[in-house]
Amino acid sequence: GVSSAKQIGVKKTKPALIKVLKQSRDRASMRIQLREGKNRQIRRILAQLGHPVQRLKRTQIGPLNLRDLRPGQWRELEPKEIEQLHRAASLEITRSH
Repeated sequence: GVSSAKQIGVKKTKPALIKVLKQSRDRASMRIQLREGKNRQIRRILAQLGHPVQRLKRTQIGPLNLRDLRPGQWRELEPKEIEQLHRAASLEITRSH
């Protein structure tokens, strides 16, 4: 489901999409999609809800899929990806005005 804006300190963030993928008695696996991220936001929200984060993996930034990259690894962007980033950035600018 979609959560409402969460209060982090004094700043609110845009709603996040949270989907529970697996759940057992003492742990859960979730997919969380942020529209706007703040430093350590996911860890803070889940800690406030009584669910401390044991492992966190970023799989995507905007239109860029990161699943094949290991921590600390990088790669050159393809021209198509640069175009997608420009398009995504211009949509965000349009929405905020």
